[in-house]
Parts: sequence; structure tokens; C-alpha cells
Amino acid sequence: MDCSHPEGNNGCKGGIMEAGFKYFLSNGGIGSEQDYNYTAKDGVCWTAAEKRVVAMVHNFTDVAHKNEVQMQAAIMQNPVSIAIEADHPYFQHY
Repeated sequence: MDCSHPEGNNGCKGGIMEAGFKYFLSNGGIGSEQDYNYTAKDGVCWTAAEKRVVAMVHNFTDVAHKNEVQMQAAIMQNPVSIAIEADHPYFQHY
């Protein structure tokens, strides 16, 4: 979250998964939570942890909305991330 501002994320002010994935690609992977834990608040990118890669991301793709066939194919290949549209008041007051 702290390091993906150049890819378009805005920390606690919002962002999208694709920008996070683009950061993983440009960084060569992602570090462990043990090395760089999530704090649920904006911080400064700890650049020393950026190259402590424990998992690599080589590619990502979007699955079309409500496309079960694409979703099944994606699940068979890799982990899948799911997003919800949480910027509407009806969700925020849930």
C-alpha cells in the first residue's frame, strides 16, 4: 500500500488491485508480512523491504463480470482476488 503510489494507489484514500499487481510486477515480487506488516494506516514506503521478495507475480488478468467459465479457469491456475465496490454510502453504513 505504501509503495504502490507510482502505480496509481492512494493508500487509505483508495486504490485498485490492478495497481497493486503492477507494483508486484515492477518490484519483481512481494515481500512477507513478517518483513513489512500491514498497519491499516498510511505510511512511508520502506524501500529496504521492497527487494525482500518471497513470492513472485508474473502476470495477472481480469475476469469478466459474472463470467463463471473465466472464473473457474482462473481458479484452476492461480489465486484469485475479489474486489467489492465499497465507496458507496449504502455499503459504508452497512
